[in-house]
Amino acid sequence: MKCVTMTLLFAFMVSSAAYSAETTFDAVRSKEWRLVAVQTTSGDKGFSRQALEADNMGGFFTLSFDKERLSGVGAPNRYFATYKAEKDSLSIEKIAGTLMASFREPKGLNEREYFAYMQRVTRWTLSGEELTLYSADDDSHSVLLFFSNSAL
Repeated sequence: MKCVTMTLLFAFMVSSAAYSAETTFDAVRSKEWRLVAVQTTSGDKGFSRQALEADNMGGFFTLSFDKERLSGVGAPNRYFATYKAEKDSLSIEKIAGTLMASFREPKGLNEREYFAYMQRVTRWTLSGEELTLYSADDDSHSVLLFFSNSAL
């Protein structure tokens, strides 16, 4: 009996873990996400949230989702777009935004690159307070965009 109980408990734990791994996109919505890292197939892009904060540009590269649209701040422009999310897939339509000139550009990532990566997103994952968007560069090489909504 004890063996059967332990087996059932283990099966429940495994099925619960599998269920929680299938997070819906609702867990991503209504939060402000801040880009913390960009990883390409050739390595780290050199973007650093800490360096951005130290340069008084901490409000750059943010992202929020509502039911039908996403919005945020690039560097320095506000932007928005429509999107479609299903299970682990995500597609972002053409990004529109304001046209402010930037007097300083963040190290490791410029706004044009960020918008291009965002428009090429195909998939997403969520692990705790970390959102990962899967994208590609101009040469179709993989790019990962790591966002956090926790305090840094």
